[in-house]
Amino acid sequence: GWLDRWNATAPEFAEQQKLWGCLARVRRMAEEFMIYGTLEDELRFAEAPPEGDVVLTHTWTGKVRTRFSMPKVLGTVWKNQGGTATAIVAANWSDTAQTVRIRLPVRGFAVRHVKGEPYLEYREEGDIGIAVLPPASVAFLASSCR
Repeated sequence: GWLDRWNATAPEFAEQQKLWGCLARVRRMAEEFMIYGTLEDELRFAEAPPEGDVVLTHTWTGKVRTRFSMPKVLGTVWKNQGGTATAIVAANWSDTAQTVRIRLPVRGFAVRHVKGEPYLEYREEGDIGIAVLPPASVAFLASSCR
């Protein structure tokens, strides 16, 4: 419901469509958190991810509407309905792999692999999670810790 038909089907958005498809698969996999649970916070980084330029165009005319810069990796933290598990969903919208250092809300996250997507490298060092997100990918990490 958050994409118009033109963006979701136009050939010039083929790369973005792959990422949107991955986001939809993660949302389905993470329904315990993203549908029945609660959004707790945005993802907090120990070091800010690099920024990239974004150009938005008008849907019908293709003319540039606005340009801005934003972090190449964005994410959110979720809790399941019972408050017994925490999840992180993070997206790397750039065309290069990104290594991020995440401030963990809890310890003990494990990667839940998204079918058809490259594997995510992840490890924890104390209260910091270090993830290497492939280009145009979405990471789904879950923990049963409070």
